[in-house]
Amino acid sequence: MQAKSDGNKTGPRKRSAARRSAGVPFSLIVIGLLILGSRLAIVHALSGSPVFVQPTLTDAGYQQQMVRMHTPIGANVDLPRGSLLYPRLGSLVPGAGSGDPGRLRYLQGLLDALSGLLIALFIHRRVGAIAGIATGVLYLLDPLGGFFAARLLPTTFATLVLAASLFSIERARDRVGPLWQVALLGLLLGIGFLFEPLLFTLLAIVTGWQLARDTARSRSSTLGRLGTMAAPLLAALVLTLVHNAGLRAGGPAISWGSGYTAYQAVLPETGGTPRYLEPPSWESESATRSRVWEALGREGTTYDVYRFYATRAFQQVLEHPVALIGVLLTKAAATIGSWPVPDALSPAFLFARQVPFARHGSFSFAILAGLAAAGWWMAQRVKHGTDEPPAWLGPLQTGLVAVGLTCLLGTTSAASRQPALPLLAGLGGVWIGAAIDASRRRAALAGSTVGVLVGAALISIVAGLLAPTSKLRNPSEDLRLIATNFVMSSNWRQAIPTLEASVRADSLNLESRTMLARAYQNDGLVGAAEEQLELAHAADSTHVGSLLQLSALAMTQGDPARAVALMNAVVTQHPNNPLFLNELGQLLLRTGNVAGAQTLFTRALEIKPDYRVASDNLQVVESMLQHAEQQIYPSEMRLPPDDPIGLTVPQIVSAMDRADWAQADSLITLAEEQRGDIVLPHWLRAAYYARQGQLTPAIQSLETCQKLAPCRPAIVDLLASLLLQSGQKERGLRLVQDCARDVAGDPAREEPFRKILEGLQAASTDSNAEGTGP
Repeated sequence: MQAKSDGNKTGPRKRSAARRSAGVPFSLIVIGLLILGSRLAIVHALSGSPVFVQPTLTDAGYQQQMVRMHTPIGANVDLPRGSLLYPRLGSLVPGAGSGDPGRLRYLQGLLDALSGLLIALFIHRRVGAIAGIATGVLYLLDPLGGFFAARLLPTTFATLVLAASLFSIERARDRVGPLWQVALLGLLLGIGFLFEPLLFTLLAIVTGWQLARDTARSRSSTLGRLGTMAAPLLAALVLTLVHNAGLRAGGPAISWGSGYTAYQAVLPETGGTPRYLEPPSWESESATRSRVWEALGREGTTYDVYRFYATRAFQQVLEHPVALIGVLLTKAAATIGSWPVPDALSPAFLFARQVPFARHGSFSFAILAGLAAAGWWMAQRVKHGTDEPPAWLGPLQTGLVAVGLTCLLGTTSAASRQPALPLLAGLGGVWIGAAIDASRRRAALAGSTVGVLVGAALISIVAGLLAPTSKLRNPSEDLRLIATNFVMSSNWRQAIPTLEASVRADSLNLESRTMLARAYQNDGLVGAAEEQLELAHAADSTHVGSLLQLSALAMTQGDPARAVALMNAVVTQHPNNPLFLNELGQLLLRTGNVAGAQTLFTRALEIKPDYRVASDNLQVVESMLQHAEQQIYPSEMRLPPDDPIGLTVPQIVSAMDRADWAQADSLITLAEEQRGDIVLPHWLRAAYYARQGQLTPAIQSLETCQKLAPCRPAIVDLLASLLLQSGQKERGLRLVQDCARDVAGDPAREEPFRKILEGLQAASTDSNAEGTGP
């Protein structure tokens, strides 16, 4: 490693050398071009994968945001995203705003090459030429940056800003006093905050703490020291307000990827990762919102989603501290482990399928971590004329600490630790440079540094093998996620072989089995679909996906009882899920349980008032009930709520119950005089006579009802019964038969008259039939 040159020599030759050193060495330019070429090759190869042709998960979310930038809808999203600036910049790239992110991916490949070049240039200037070249070569040989260049994530942009921040951090440490240097650092941190809020918030905190420690020993003015300490944090605060201004109404004030991210970061089931440790490894945003509505029993706002999951995260931390320690240990192992935790698809899986020449990139982290540990250890031990390590080590340490804290506090993944890779390459380049330059610095080759290299590499490998997140290296789940793209585009035949391979890789991946069953059913292979569903149901009788499809299959096979039973099992597990309530309601409606269906549709709309399907179904049910009621009970028999006659009806009924016939007669007469054009007064008059055993006037009153509302089952049933009791059997039979003939073709009215006729025929055989009244 080179000591700083004497600043007192200012001859022409020295100034010329300084100007040359201020530029970018040709060797680093060549390495930068090689990095660019490798990244673009990876981007080009991965672009042919279905997951990149039609993005899913987070990639799809950012793609939708970019498209919305060019529509009147604006940039509003259902769940607040972790990055505000990335979709805005991405939408400016030609094609990205119309949904084609091809050019954006190539731009991200260029930015990743710039990141490697910046770190290599930093090491070249501060340590030496050989170390700088080694840094570039190491970053070239680790192709994971190409994987993220192909993804629609802010990772590549954030990595570049982090690399640029190192120069500013170094300048701020060299010259603590001038505020403009810290202001530049604050600006970079602020820009980074708009890409990756959590990472650059932590970077600002760590940087401010280190600068505060430096200013305590400096002779700067009080204002300079305070400004140096506070500027990075103030810049982050200002950018927080900018970030908040870009969120939709009802969004949280500060979002590091929504409360759901915080919830995942402390959840044992996820191991603190963005994916669950068992399939299904991910869930859509609609499923995330549905879980909130189901728990709350109602539909809410975006802020309700944020608050729900943030509250659950806080409860998890307070109520399960031991589990939290386990999650942190899991994330620590995943952070230093050899294999990256995938955000969606595994890099190893995609590299093996699409980019065979880069397949080593998914597990090259161990070697890079070992070299970096050796470089850091060596820099700490080698003296530079003082008892302190070299100044250039501070920025690299700061960046690595910020990335490490981000992985521990946020959701550990390949994306969250990706910004650390160029820094690790820089430290690894320092060790390689010292090893090559051993003729002058044999101390750099001390056995301790070799031991640190081997030890760090072994720790990384062992951590990757033992960490619970090793379950995420599941080719079955990766295959299912690829098949999801075919399913989303309704390309079922292309999805079938991928899903079959997924099931072969893991027979207990029930999500793959149920999706394969759907693909079979859409392709007309009903028997094969039923076999897959029965296997899934046998493995887990509570699996919602297989229950839903088995229910639908049973209905198509003519087994409505089993279909309802299976759907009931789903609703029992999720009693507040509007989708499942609506599905069960539809089944009940098909089986004739109209009242039960009405209850379920009503409950679904209470939870989700804008659920259009449930609303339409409820209208159908209400129309059916109203139609049936009108056929059974005349509409004229029902009065408006404000009709004054309605007040006398309870009095009339009460008077007849008390056998106070005078009062009942008086009230009925008044009702007949006021509203003789409707059925209700005459119906009550028939009841008045029938209860006193006066059949003839009761029959006359019912005949008046029949004229006002012809062929109503309730009226005809009672009238025929009284005719039978009065010895007019033929007349009663003829009345019912005539009405049955008049309503022929109307199932809602045919069935009641069929039952009336059967009852009348049975009763006519009994000459001692007793009279009845309404």
